Order: sequence, then structure tokens, then C-alpha cells
Amino acid sequence: MRRSPRPHAAKTKPPHIKKYEKAEFDGIDFQGQSEFEIHDPELLPKQLVRAIEQTNCRYKEDLKTLPVRFLVIENKRFVLVPCFGIAIRHEIFDLQNSRRPRLLPLAKMAPERGFVAADSAGFVTWNKDDQVFEATGGNDTCVRERSGTSTRSRLMEQSCR
Repeated sequence: MRRSPRPHAAKTKPPHIKKYEKAEFDGIDFQGQSEFEIHDPELLPKQLVRAIEQTNCRYKEDLKTLPVRFLVIENKRFVLVPCFGIAIRHEIFDLQNSRRPRLLPLAKMAPERGFVAADSAGFVTWNKDDQVFEATGGNDTCVRERSGTSTRSRLMEQSCR
């Protein structure tokens, strides 16, 4: 009996994260894309996991709904990590050195004191059209806009006294 030929298997892209069992870090390959997402905490690069865990971020709880986002912005690489708790917040990591992700300190408005450094600006999204990070926190009754660290980015934050 003659077997029918197997249909050609669809070519799958290699994974964005290359796991190296014996190394202290994993490879991160954007594959020419400006962004990609990871929905499974087991697939995150181990050096990023170490950096996230130093901040006490509870990132594993619901990545299927709100994934970790890897972004390239003006040739710079960032990771937007959701932290789950009473309120969802994000932390932004700089991947300039992909072996040592660095938590970005953000300027945040503080009543009576002006701006202070903060690890999180609240719930953060990347607005591709305007090339800005947008952050919301608090409630929706007050909106303040402030400049970010570069001239092309700004953070919009909702906060009230």
C-alpha cells in the first residue's frame, strides 16, 4: 500500500529566547522585530528573572492575560514586566546589556516634594503612534502629564493627592 506524502510542515520561527543550560544567562533574539511577547514565565531569560525577583514583582500570576513585552525603541531594547497584586503595575527594564537587565528608575510626581525616583509608574503601555510610554495609576479624576528621560518619550500619569 502506498502512503500519501506528508504535507509540508509549516516552518516555525526559532524562539526569541535561547535557553543555555550551563550559562548564567540566556540569549535574547528580537529576530528583526520591534516587539514580541512572552506568556509563559518558564520561557523568560534567566537573567531577566533574577532582575525581576530582586524587585519583589509578582510577575508569574497571569502572564497568559498580560504578557511580558520586549520592545525596541529607537535602537534601544526594553522589557515591560507586569507585576500582579491588588493593582497591576509595570516595571521597565533596560536591555542595553542583555546579560544584566537594569530596572529603569522613573520620575514620579510626589505631593509637596516635586519629582522623586520610583521603580514603577503604575500600569504602563507603549504607544507606537506617539512613541511614548503611557502610565496610569490612582483613579481617573486627575491627569497630569510629565516629561520622561528622553525628548521623544513622556509618561502620562493619573494621580491625585
